[in-house]
Amino acid sequence: MTPKWCPEGFVVAAAKTRRQRRAALPGDPLPVEGTTNAPASPAACVPRKTKKKDDLGVDPDTLLEAVLRHEATYAFAEVVVLPDPSRGGRPRSYPLWVWFVLNAYVDACGSVRQAFTNLQSEQRWSTVRTIAAEMIGVSPNEVLPERAPDRSWFHKTRKRHIVGHLDALRLALSEQGVGAARDMGLLDPDKPFDLKDRTRYVIADGKVIAARTQAAPGSTLPVEVVNPETGEVLMMKRPVRSEPDAKLHTTGDKRVVNGVKLWHADVHGPETHRHAIIAIDHVGDVKGGRNAENHVMMRNFRVLARLAPGVIGAITDGVSRGQELEEMQRDFGWLPIAPVAAGKRNEKTGELLEEKNGPLSVIEVPGCDAGPVELWYYEGRVVKHLPVDDGRLVLGELVWKGTRSRKNKDGTFRRYVDYEVVCNCGQHQMVHSERTISNDKDTERKLTRAENVRAVPPGSKLFEDLSPLRSAIEGTNSRIDDHLPLRRARSYGAANILLDLLGHAQWVNAYGCFLYGPGGTRRHEVADLAERAAA
Repeated sequence: MTPKWCPEGFVVAAAKTRRQRRAALPGDPLPVEGTTNAPASPAACVPRKTKKKDDLGVDPDTLLEAVLRHEATYAFAEVVVLPDPSRGGRPRSYPLWVWFVLNAYVDACGSVRQAFTNLQSEQRWSTVRTIAAEMIGVSPNEVLPERAPDRSWFHKTRKRHIVGHLDALRLALSEQGVGAARDMGLLDPDKPFDLKDRTRYVIADGKVIAARTQAAPGSTLPVEVVNPETGEVLMMKRPVRSEPDAKLHTTGDKRVVNGVKLWHADVHGPETHRHAIIAIDHVGDVKGGRNAENHVMMRNFRVLARLAPGVIGAITDGVSRGQELEEMQRDFGWLPIAPVAAGKRNEKTGELLEEKNGPLSVIEVPGCDAGPVELWYYEGRVVKHLPVDDGRLVLGELVWKGTRSRKNKDGTFRRYVDYEVVCNCGQHQMVHSERTISNDKDTERKLTRAENVRAVPPGSKLFEDLSPLRSAIEGTNSRIDDHLPLRRARSYGAANILLDLLGHAQWVNAYGCFLYGPGGTRRHEVADLAERAAA
């Protein structure tokens, strides 16, 4: 079959090496961005770190069994609306839930080819039919055919029926992910309230999936074509397949990656595999589109606040700023844990233009005649302004005592942070409370309290206990890469890549319930942990 870009009457010549193809081009043989297979930017050529694939000691067949025995797997198919069979068409060979089982199995195996090669085994496919029949309550012959589907069925089903219901599938994952977390003893609203309970914190982070190819959109590759009748030889520029939704992103370790940025939220327990992915989304990052990472995060947090009343707080990176922190505290009643962003600097000189400090309030300490105490905010903490004779700005540390939240009549929340304040003479002290949510007076002063007066400031004991939990979601990011071929995207297009992440979330949640859910093989470990904590 002649490609569309090939002139009529010509055929593609035998393949040559890249050096031979470049030498055949007239003029400069070096690649030019936009006209050859040059990367989108030189920054995209940064050497990538290689890491040995780690399956955490779990074979794909065990994950396949966990997915088949997870009731939420079959519920995904109910979200997809199929065409009315009465309007015609061939009968379907496989029920739609098979696609979701295979989508998770593909991620567990690491590649589509490996997954469908494994399914050609009669014994393995017979096991799939037996477990599915047991879950549905029919005989194996009634639930699935004797032959496993092939890759073409998998890709066609995704293109025709699945990808158009992506938003509904994301919502279904959040609903079923929260349910899976509850089955594992996570996000339990009935547990005694404890700010240090890591099982009731949502951990969120962005994840850049490297593009399957580094070619920029519109790139071409020189190809030699020959007219068999006349022997005429032409050099044509064949279009190179590229990732249309890829952009350059700077990762947390300062690497520049050309790929698609996704976002996910997890909840983790202290045991291995006892965690659930409860939200996923695509970060479009289009200017003016309100789809940057902070917008995507808050859109999903609003859904989770409704679905998971057992959440105490959220642990994020520096993407959470004043507006996001205030909404979490005021509308959800959550306790946000996030680092404080540095003050604004000149991009060219590095000079600090705006410091993260300023006056906050003036209080009187009972019993002290040495004058009022002036409180300032400094890098998210409340500090004491120390009066000195030479006019220098000297700030003294205060002891953080805790934070508390109260519910208002209109359903919103207010939050306070408590500090131990020592008077100017040093003989008297009191516990002073500061609001962490701005009011109209703060807005007039251009003071964002949620950003500058943190409920859990950096350096406090609670911050030091909870902020290291972010390493758990970094482990999830690494595991996502480990289950991708060459640590690159398995598909083209942001929608298909997000469906691949859905498959990863499916087996993560299913295997967590397989171990720690009701009747799980490691359920006793959770019970033992709860007994030790109660004692």
